[in-house]
Amino acid sequence: MNRNHDKRFGFTLIELLVVIAIIAVLIGLLVPAVQKIREAANRMQCSNNLKQIGLASLSYESSNGVLPPGTLGGTQATGFWGGQSTGTMYFLLPFIEQEAVYKQFSIKYNVDVVAATQWWTVNPDWSLAYTKIKTYTCPSDPVRSASDTTNGPIVMMGPDPSAPGGISCTYGSFTGGNAYDLGKTNYAGVAGALGDKVSTSSTADGPGVNLQLYSGIYYNRSKTKMSDITDGTSNTMSFGETLGRSIGATGNAQPDFFWSWMGGVVIPAKWGIAGGGGTSALVPLSMSSKHTGGINCSFADGSIRFIKTGSSGTRNPAVSDWYVFIAMAGRADGAVVDYSQLTN
Repeated sequence: MNRNHDKRFGFTLIELLVVIAIIAVLIGLLVPAVQKIREAANRMQCSNNLKQIGLASLSYESSNGVLPPGTLGGTQATGFWGGQSTGTMYFLLPFIEQEAVYKQFSIKYNVDVVAATQWWTVNPDWSLAYTKIKTYTCPSDPVRSASDTTNGPIVMMGPDPSAPGGISCTYGSFTGGNAYDLGKTNYAGVAGALGDKVSTSSTADGPGVNLQLYSGIYYNRSKTKMSDITDGTSNTMSFGETLGRSIGATGNAQPDFFWSWMGGVVIPAKWGIAGGGGTSALVPLSMSSKHTGGINCSFADGSIRFIKTGSSGTRNPAVSDWYVFIAMAGRADGAVVDYSQLTN
């Protein structure tokens, strides 16, 4: 007599747990790799954005004989809010395939016209400032709207022209979250150490530091010619990255601001690169990014380089690379420095 026995095959509980553990380990190894690939792609896109912005500024110079102004702020007579309060990114619109937006503005803002008619007081200019322009945003920055911040968009920043010799920056912003959800930018022109016509020295910057010597390409009502960049276009920063907000020691603090592309904003190099030891309170005035280890930066010749955070983020004049950093931001300081310690 033949007897047939049913044989059932399957996993034991222990084998199942082992398989689950192996899968968990593989996922744990895979996630960081995916994140690294995504960040590498974002960093490349950010670099491409800056490339377009840098080339657009050169096209503007070819058409106008000067590079676009940094900001249209006030004068010594009119004060900080005495100008139109717009800046470089507005002037670059026709050169980054955004001429359709540019042509709709009711006021053609002009560096030679000092007026107190700010863009947020007229339409359609105010409405056009809400336009989201992909070229102006870094994909690594998770902030996409004013609701992601505590204060809203920065619309004007720079030294107060009514206080010549000052060594600080003033900035103004709209507040109210979604009510001021303007188009943002992660890029702005580099002002040099601080800007133009600033203090020649400061105890906060070490003895003998001449901040005016390190004036950059973009500052209040600038009309910089290529011939003014005597340090060499390949040695002088033109545009840098900025988050415009507190990122904290771990980079996860609640955002304070973002930058409006329509606004008149430039980045000073005096406070270094945020995230390298600089206090979070100064981040709105600093270059900064969500990239690991530094920022992308456009140079005046149109090239793109990655600037490493290094110790420049400490804003410490006792550290040699702080001087290297502000020398890279200055257009005609004549400093002979080795940039390799900060660039890739």
